[in-house]
Amino acid sequence: MNNINIDEPIREVVISGLAVLKIIKHCRQYIPTRVTGQLLGLDANGVLEVTDSFVLPVRGASGEDDKDPDPEYELKMLHSLREVNVDNISVGWYISTFLGQHLDLPDPRNQEALPFLINTQFSWQSGIPNSVVILYDYLASTHGSLSLKALRLTKSFMQSYKNKDVNFKKEKLLETNFSFRSIFEEVPIRIDNQGLATALLYQLETDDSIFDQFESFDLGADDFMEKNLEIILSSLNDLQNRQNVHQNWQRTVARTEQAQQLFIQKRKAENVVRQNKGLPLLPETPKDLMLSPESSRLFKEIPEPWKANLESLILSYRIADQCHQVSQFAGQTLTKQYLTKTMYNANKN
Repeated sequence: MNNINIDEPIREVVISGLAVLKIIKHCRQYIPTRVTGQLLGLDANGVLEVTDSFVLPVRGASGEDDKDPDPEYELKMLHSLREVNVDNISVGWYISTFLGQHLDLPDPRNQEALPFLINTQFSWQSGIPNSVVILYDYLASTHGSLSLKALRLTKSFMQSYKNKDVNFKKEKLLETNFSFRSIFEEVPIRIDNQGLATALLYQLETDDSIFDQFESFDLGADDFMEKNLEIILSSLNDLQNRQNVHQNWQRTVARTEQAQQLFIQKRKAENVVRQNKGLPLLPETPKDLMLSPESSRLFKEIPEPWKANLESLILSYRIADQCHQVSQFAGQTLTKQYLTKTMYNANKN
């Protein structure tokens, strides 16, 4: 009997065709609203098997905009699945995406809000180390291939995120050589069908009564490319805004340090006069001045905007991901156009 190792890091995600169809149906139903759901299955010997999934309720989906979803819905659903002897072990979650929507950042005016995807996956991996998040992109899937991706946060990012207000400062990022490529790791994903389902697919493939679909031969790429390029330009603008936040902090720190030096010089000159008069000396070191009521505000440390640094890394990852998607799609489109040109010339001759 083979030993089952549940502590081995996952190397592959194997997802059943049933779970894939459920995910696709749920995500398409609420386009372009972001929806999520839970993955069920088993993790053993480095392979994460996803056998089923269920949706998580969306606020206002039933027409009652002010009604929040049941906070105990997940527990009730898992309990119901266990009663009917269906897989009920949580192994991760899925989320729909639309032109990089899964990497959207919170309102910069809300300093307490954190990126949804990263914060949620961090909670999952903290409780279930081998859990994954599966992304389904409907728009990319309508252009010839199924866009399904499994992601995990890297070990280095998990360690940094635990103490994010310190580890995402600029000096610490330079010290650890941390970059946007250190945020996520992609896990290979494979769709597995049962024997009967595979036989049905072969039968449907040879059935002449089923109309062929020619979406994969669509040569119109202008709209899709245009939208992706708009997202890239918007992300570059957001990245510039986050970098401006850090530059403003640097300028504020420089002005504050200059004011502190002038204050210390005046205090030292004042202490010379007080010493000649035999009066007690006033504090003149930065540490003592920080504790003094009259100068504590000037010598108070200005915290570095670590949140802007984290969001800059996420935006850099988003730009790289969109560029890769544009490059991949452009390569497929050029191949189709060269094939069409060859067929046209052949028919012409």
